[in-house]
Amino acid sequence: LTIRKINSLIDVPFLEGLEQRLEDTKSENDSNETRVISWQEKIFSQYEKHYYRIKENCRTDHQKKYYQMLKSEQHTPRLLFTYVDEDNYYPADQDNHSQVQLSLLTPAKRQSMHLMADLGREVLLFTLTWNPEEGILTVFPDFNHITINPFYQEMRETNLHMYHYALEKSFSADPVIPRSAKQITLRGSSSALKSSTNAANKERFAIPKQLHRNLLFLLEIVAASNFKYDGIHIRYRIDLPDDIKIANKDSDLIGSTHASKQLDGKWHFAHCHELLLNLPDMGEGLSLCLNVYFEAISIDSWCRERYLGHSHLSIPMRSQINETSINFVQLTNLGVMADELEVYLVGNHRRVDLVSFYS
Repeated sequence: LTIRKINSLIDVPFLEGLEQRLEDTKSENDSNETRVISWQEKIFSQYEKHYYRIKENCRTDHQKKYYQMLKSEQHTPRLLFTYVDEDNYYPADQDNHSQVQLSLLTPAKRQSMHLMADLGREVLLFTLTWNPEEGILTVFPDFNHITINPFYQEMRETNLHMYHYALEKSFSADPVIPRSAKQITLRGSSSALKSSTNAANKERFAIPKQLHRNLLFLLEIVAASNFKYDGIHIRYRIDLPDDIKIANKDSDLIGSTHASKQLDGKWHFAHCHELLLNLPDMGEGLSLCLNVYFEAISIDSWCRERYLGHSHLSIPMRSQINETSINFVQLTNLGVMADELEVYLVGNHRRVDLVSFYS
């Protein structure tokens, strides 16, 4: 874990009667720090050091343990410190939506560790959570590098201080594996334990075949606008390339939204479709596309279908999150009067070979 002070935009002015400026009282080493931190390693902040050194403040067993640690060992707090699982620390800053989602999704039996910085006030840099059931360590935000893609933190006091910080993986010959507090370590043969763990993981995760990968396709049809008639629904068909297989045989390649009434100038659907696909690993630079064909249909009071147009969307089969609007094309007769008459008498739903039309 590394933190580095970049600069101060406004220098603290020289005050008469002082031998040096306040900014110069801190050396460069006090603004830069790098630590190799082990899992659940306790590093005290300046506040914690002063608090736990007073015996009267330490009433619980946890506090008494910290009192003995500070009494028997030398601790020199600087910028970086940690909150371990026993500290029961909960971040007060819950403005980050991704961090809130992470805390809601992680199970109750998880272990956590928070990497902090003392920058005039305590600042949360990274949160690490360990799920003992799945054997998964989650880091938020992700690992990075101090010289390539550091994270940025501003501190606004009498002047503006700017910091870069980063968390890198550190490998050792004898790594510390996170364990739950009540876990018992067994010595001897562990083949039965490993086989049962592997079997449990296979049930939770479907591993693709060699030289293949799985792709989860999620489609949401949100809303429509600028159509002439009410009671609209969208029908769609998904066309897969030849080498693509559906992992779940019960999945559908065709679907339809519900019929929607106009509200505030739009027809709202919020219709979702999900497909788990198995595709060959094409390597870098090669990508297949998934084609989706749409039809807009309106149902009149006599339950006849009015044809409002069709459209097409080609989606590259790679990891992405994309939101787009598509325009519909409507096939018409020779004149407006003929179209109106056809709609009124028999409806005008046309069967169009969309694959041939858009190819």
